Amino acid sequence: TINWSATAYDAAGAASPILTGSFTVTAPANRAPTLVKTAATGTSVTTGQAYSLTFSAADADGNLANVDVNWNDGTPVERKAVSGSSATVTFTRTFSTARTINWSATAYDAAGAASPMLTGSFTVTAPANRAPTLTLTTSGGTTVAKGQAYSLTFKAADLDGNLSNVDVNWNDGTLVEHKAVSGSSATV
Repeated sequence: TINWSATAYDAAGAASPILTGSFTVTAPANRAPTLVKTAATGTSVTTGQAYSLTFSAADADGNLANVDVNWNDGTPVERKAVSGSSATVTFTRTFSTARTINWSATAYDAAGAASPMLTGSFTVTAPANRAPTLTLTTSGGTTVAKGQAYSLTFKAADLDGNLSNVDVNWNDGTLVEHKAVSGSSATV
């Protein structure tokens, strides 16, 4: 509060009655920041691939403090410090299991005012399984004498790394030979 007084004087030194008054100096009201989503990876991503959200935060008072993203996946809220009157921030996360992610984001200023919360969702999907490949690497030739052993050697490969077996059917009435394998490559 400012208390003021004023007096008028003439050349002979006579003074007017003193006038007084007061006024209050107030700080401008803090304005909440704003937050806009400016980019996202899309509506879905496969497991193991990064998903990114980019935001633009602004504060008319010039006192941005942080932008928070809650991935709502059981992990703590991710916070990025910002300052000044505007900032752009990107949040990136990789997910190991298929699910729907419902995220939320909020900007805060140094006085604690919050922007309106932004929300969105995207789907994390399991990658499509790719079929293994099988290559004949050696064989016993095109003929074999009756009663003699005949052999085949195969190389199996799987880009997904989940080989399980190689089966050989001799088509002679015997059971199918089942060879258990694992990993991304095997020779049988």
